[in-house]
Amino acid sequence: MARPTGPLPDFSAIDQATNKHVVYDESAVKEQEMLFKIAVRSEMQRLVVGALRLGAYILAALLVVRFWHLVGPSWARWLSEGDLQAMDKMLFSSAFGGFVLSYLKDTISSK
Repeated sequence: MARPTGPLPDFSAIDQATNKHVVYDESAVKEQEMLFKIAVRSEMQRLVVGALRLGAYILAALLVVRFWHLVGPSWARWLSEGDLQAMDKMLFSSAFGGFVLSYLKDTISSK
């Protein structure tokens, strides 16, 4: 197989022709920024909803344990009186409720 002889083809004209017709579209940049913001917002919403679900599961487990200590037999109770008081304090504090209300307020106001 023989190498072609003669001058090499000039491909720079092809590059110049394509670059002439490239138009910078500012609306595409704005659209990309908006799509990124929407993606970040939806990811944050997924994280918050997951945290709320986890909190609800923990709250349900605490309520089941507390109810068991109220109605269960005395030989099946494993928490001390101090532990129960700490659990009551945690169950009836407004930290979890405040978090839920602030999330709902932010969600409703953003619509």
